[in-house]
Amino acid sequence: MPYNYKGDLYKREIVKKLQDMGLDVKSVNALNKIMEKMGLLIHYGD
Repeated sequence: MPYNYKGDLYKREIVKKLQDMGLDVKSVNALNKIMEKMGLLIHYGD
């Protein structure tokens, strides 16, 4: 599994694992929206 420089899984790998578990996460963008709702990610920009 590819990790970034901080040792975290890349989001596309997380999406793949969630899909393998049977969860309906269609893309990294969908994962970002879920994480924003959970308060784990803060959206910056427009």
